[in-house]
Amino acid sequence: MFGYVQANRKDLSEADKKKYKSFYCGLCRQLKADYKKEGMLSLSYDMTFLTMLLSDLYDEQLTKQCNRCVIHPVIKHECTHTKADKYTADMEILLTFYSLLDHQKDHDVNQHKSFSKQLEKYIPELEKRYPKQTKAITDNLDLLDEGEKVNSQEPEKMSRYFGALLGAIFTPYSDNWATELYAIGEGLGRFIYLSDAYIDLKKDLKKNKYNPFKTLSTEDNFEAQVMDLLSWAAADAAKAFEYLPLDEHCTILQNILYSGIWSQIEVNKKK
Repeated sequence: MFGYVQANRKDLSEADKKKYKSFYCGLCRQLKADYKKEGMLSLSYDMTFLTMLLSDLYDEQLTKQCNRCVIHPVIKHECTHTKADKYTADMEILLTFYSLLDHQKDHDVNQHKSFSKQLEKYIPELEKRYPKQTKAITDNLDLLDEGEKVNSQEPEKMSRYFGALLGAIFTPYSDNWATELYAIGEGLGRFIYLSDAYIDLKKDLKKNKYNPFKTLSTEDNFEAQVMDLLSWAAADAAKAFEYLPLDEHCTILQNILYSGIWSQIEVNKKK
């Protein structure tokens, strides 16, 4: 249920493309340093967005290095490191682990079981370090699971559970910016959940799997209703975003919020 919060690269300048990739590579190296190979497998652009957001908001010092890696073994590439890397890498592992466990409830997938076993050794320390985020993840995944079991056909209500989950992850500190950061995460969480359900609808109907849009999809104005739900979620995230005093990475973050998150929806419409 991830990969939606990323840039629309064709609308980025070459300088911004380089900067965006540099932050992505920096987070990858942080995951490798803290969690070895299994950490790198958890890497997502969603957390790259959060890294850049926190780095800009809190005016964190940036450290740039040129490195080779498994993906780029020949030519060195720029990696940007920031204090936020540590937090977002931790959240990447925590969320990946619990998402895998949740997925295993309904799917007997050996690959997922193997990966969750590899991550399991890191979880007790992360739970101890981040009790608020851990509770938000586990509680809201349980609520989503309960909704699926009763075949809830309230997509907006279901999306709010994932919104609450991501809102907590977007709030590393209890400070003056916590309200806005939570609202950005909450809006994006709703958007991610609704996008995922919308894109998976045809496949889920064919396989008779759960989808919160099953009932709504029979209505004549289904597409319009889905776009309204997505637009409200995106607007809530954007409204909170505009309150923040950002400058360093603002063009990339705006690209993601106003354009990038819609990319997969647009691709799906063309199928």
